[in-house]
Amino acid sequence: MMHFYEDTNRYLKVCDSEQSLRELRKNAWQFLNQVDEQLSSQYPRTDKPSLCPRCRSRNTKKNGQKQKRYRCLDCSRTYDINLDKPHIFHHKHHPEKMLNLIFLIYKTNKSTAEILDELDLSRNTYYKWKKEVLIVLPFLAPYFVKRH
Repeated sequence: MMHFYEDTNRYLKVCDSEQSLRELRKNAWQFLNQVDEQLSSQYPRTDKPSLCPRCRSRNTKKNGQKQKRYRCLDCSRTYDINLDKPHIFHHKHHPEKMLNLIFLIYKTNKSTAEILDELDLSRNTYYKWKKEVLIVLPFLAPYFVKRH
């Protein structure tokens, strides 16, 4: 297993273009999906495990007395599963502001300060939400970067 890590690290260092990095990411996801399929075929589970929001592992188990609370056995994160809302809106007091933030980032050229004023958000909330949005919608990264 150590060879796999070293080979991947070595390949990552020689990736010199965006295209080669995207290809590496695509191959890594395909490999991880094959690992998941092999794990599920060799070690079937009776319950339907949920995906960990941090590491996307299916190696999870129910945690605590709540039915929808899980613990990832790979990264040790605990999390709730709420089937009514996407993960990005879970435990948000103002999910409509999060939607407006995504819209403003994607469709306008407003600066970060203008967006903060329009949505009445603090800078800390903006950066926290930015991180959460980019986990779920990574294609928005260039739209966040071009803000001044």
